[in-house]
Amino acid sequence: MLPGAMLTACACLSSCALQPASPEGRAAAGRDTALRQVDGRYHLERSFQDFYDTAFVLTGDGKAAPHVARDVQGIVDDYVARRIGETTLIDKGRAWNNYAAAYRPLLLFAREHELPVVAAEAPGWAISCVGQWGPAILDRFTPLERTWVAEDVHVEPGAYQDKFMDFMGNSEAHGSGKAGTPESAAKAQRSFAAQVARDDTMAESIERALQQHPGYKVLHLTGSFHSEAFLGTVERLRMLDPKLKVAVIEPVEVEDPRLPAFGADSLKNGTVLQLVYPIPDSFAEGEDTSASMKTMANVHHMTRCKYSPPGAQGAGHPPARAP
Repeated sequence: MLPGAMLTACACLSSCALQPASPEGRAAAGRDTALRQVDGRYHLERSFQDFYDTAFVLTGDGKAAPHVARDVQGIVDDYVARRIGETTLIDKGRAWNNYAAAYRPLLLFAREHELPVVAAEAPGWAISCVGQWGPAILDRFTPLERTWVAEDVHVEPGAYQDKFMDFMGNSEAHGSGKAGTPESAAKAQRSFAAQVARDDTMAESIERALQQHPGYKVLHLTGSFHSEAFLGTVERLRMLDPKLKVAVIEPVEVEDPRLPAFGADSLKNGTVLQLVYPIPDSFAEGEDTSASMKTMANVHHMTRCKYSPPGAQGAGHPPARAP
């Protein structure tokens, strides 16, 4: 294998793990859906072991570990070094509610093999700031806070923006304002800025990990939208290092595990396709979801932006984001 990065599309992950490698390396990206299958731990550890034979760094894209934001790197380091336990990791690392099913196997593997885990993403509240006010709000951050978001946020038009805007237009849950109005267009553009702030931050984290650990590989797990069809984080990583070798492992959910099948369009979304079991429904029809909604409201409160431009009024809401 050639030096590079491997991206695995994961639904909600934001961390990296590093391992010493042979002279050859690879960067990979993977998806969270791939880790949510019934026998997820088995497949996770088996594929990691294959990769581990030549060294890697684990990275992720979110608020827990993995799905770890840069500001909780110390918490992740302490957990991997066994200085704190899992409860502290979950509480102080702001772990997602599917941590046990999706992320625990990854961190246990890193602890067992003493692999560094890199917090690759920006904090949720920082992303909310960009989604509410646009990238210019980053100038109001303290010097330390500014290091938690990529130095450059690329909002230029292109295939990724087109894909994001199409997602926004087709998703009722992410709609904002009357379609086709200047207001809705401005909100959509700010939401896109928030989306790419995540991508640019993750790409920058991967590139820095490779620079700091010559000869290592990076295994990065992120939301499917962030790496599908080699867009998002992948294209931004290639902007930082055009010569980097990158592979994308794209999980494809099959409707019937006994007769797995996928469409021809899936072939363009990754270097390798991994067929996975369907994810169970979060709730049954008619089930009381009030407790879950309350938890989500608390999460939204924690990710509210704490800055505003001079003269601005009103607190905003977390920006729309693709999965």
